[in-house]
Amino acid sequence: MQTQLGFKAQEIKGGYNKDTRVWAKAYYNIQEDKELMSIRGHIFSLISIEGPENLDYEFFGKILFNSLQEEYYGDKEGTPLQALENASLDTRDKLKALLEQSELTVSMQDITFNITSASVWGKILYIVNLGTNKAFIIRAGKTDTIASESLESINSVSGRVDETDTFFLGNRSFANIFESISNISELQDKLKETEKEGGIAAILVNLELTQTPSAEEKITFITETNKDENKLGIIETIKKLIPKSGKIKVNKTSNFSTKQKVGLTTVLVGVLLASAVFINLKRQASVNENKMKEAEQTTITNSIDQAKKYIGINNDKAREILVNLKNEDNTKKPDIIIAEINTLLDQINNVQKITDSTALYDFSLKNPNFEMETILVSNEILYLLDKNKGSIYSYQKTTGAQEVASKVANIKYMVLCDKGLIAGSNTEYINIDKGNVISLVTPEKITGTSCYLNNLYFTTPTEIIKYTDNEDSFSKNSWATGLQNALGSQIDSNIYVLENGNTVTKLFTGEKQTFNIKGLDKPLKNATDLFLAKETIYILDSGNNRIVSISTNGNFIEQFDISNYSGTSKIWVTDATVYLANKTTVYTFSLKETPTSNTTP
Repeated sequence: MQTQLGFKAQEIKGGYNKDTRVWAKAYYNIQEDKELMSIRGHIFSLISIEGPENLDYEFFGKILFNSLQEEYYGDKEGTPLQALENASLDTRDKLKALLEQSELTVSMQDITFNITSASVWGKILYIVNLGTNKAFIIRAGKTDTIASESLESINSVSGRVDETDTFFLGNRSFANIFESISNISELQDKLKETEKEGGIAAILVNLELTQTPSAEEKITFITETNKDENKLGIIETIKKLIPKSGKIKVNKTSNFSTKQKVGLTTVLVGVLLASAVFINLKRQASVNENKMKEAEQTTITNSIDQAKKYIGINNDKAREILVNLKNEDNTKKPDIIIAEINTLLDQINNVQKITDSTALYDFSLKNPNFEMETILVSNEILYLLDKNKGSIYSYQKTTGAQEVASKVANIKYMVLCDKGLIAGSNTEYINIDKGNVISLVTPEKITGTSCYLNNLYFTTPTEIIKYTDNEDSFSKNSWATGLQNALGSQIDSNIYVLENGNTVTKLFTGEKQTFNIKGLDKPLKNATDLFLAKETIYILDSGNNRIVSISTNGNFIEQFDISNYSGTSKIWVTDATVYLANKTTVYTFSLKETPTSNTTP
């Protein structure tokens, strides 16, 4: 027999509340297929819908959870977290399709859909949240929120769990109760008051060590249910998990890795009524873990624990330990160990995966041969330069895409200056806002254009040429030479130049300055563009399918995984939004609060 991590699950079944117009229900799957469990584990979900009374919520809920399972277990590519993210988004699309197919006059605009899903795979807990539900964990008597409301995009978290840990998922109605109480007895009274009202659902999963047959014993694994334990109420379970005083205190941080900033709020405590279902589930041993000798496992575990001690103190050292461990002979390490290493590396490298963006407009609808040359945003209006036609388009949600009238044809560049929106051909310069045209002959090959104090800086593959603004004319001089395949530039009092797709060079008064990117987990690869905003440089690192942000002194801040948006080559950043463009289409996603530099001295 082998000792493995198993769990017990308890639930509040939920239902519909006519007053709040909220329906909620908890679901879980006991995965008995050995192959599926070895690569995906068990799945738990909390679905909540705010909408009209005439919907058949129980019917929809069952179909949605079945759809979630099919998509999750059917997606055998990538990690469990990626599969859970994709399955959650597909479930939302499934609900939209169900509403469209029904005879009811109800659409997604009439409801609020929330889904939180979790998977326990080995000793890794993955949680994906979309909407107003929340997830919590109780560990050593302390409660942390590990996934809070995420209204605009998917909130994904992951982390290692051990025996005696307890996590739970609850809808907003459930969380509101916990946020308003301070001890177990008050919680129990509050739940009794709302017991018959409906609209409240949660599921609690209590992890524990269990004995399961080893592969060598050739015994078919069977999930067992202990019927006697059904009598044990969740309140009693929670009492055993929190301090003897019975006081509830929710911490605002956790050691779980998150791909989006996550706030923390409440506690799970005695949720779930005396009538809640209590099922004892046992987890099958991973086949891969059987291949690892005890001594090797201890060495790997010690290395991981050592790396954890450095996280937040010396991230470079933590990264070095984990990368070395990952690059060792992977046949000696089971998938769950690789997953934990990757989760910790994502935490150290501050990776946020962008899974939910908006495609603003496909500009090939305006011109079949449209090819994006430049994008910029001014006064909440998006401007784009069509390389093939030499025309500028503007885009607003209210008016759509419109071609901008210009006295100058065959526009070659476009840039934002203090004077307004500036554009020009090979021989003429025009202020789009004012309409005045000035003679200006540009360099033959322009790879980037910047404006500072109304002076123009044209980047070519080998140099930067400055055109000084003399009001009605420009004077030209070579400002910096010796560049190598310069692809673009941004300027404040310094100029930052992207060279060779893998280097950022800093120039001051035309002279190169000492500048190195510090704390990046891997070098830039085929980067195509950069943008400077509020002392932060955003680099579109296309070869690594990511956006890297660094400070103007070179310190790494964070990175965004844009694997779902490959082919993008242009970037623009405002206070709250990132704009990405491929040859014809612009995408946007919300920019969360920027953290401080993640690099240690």
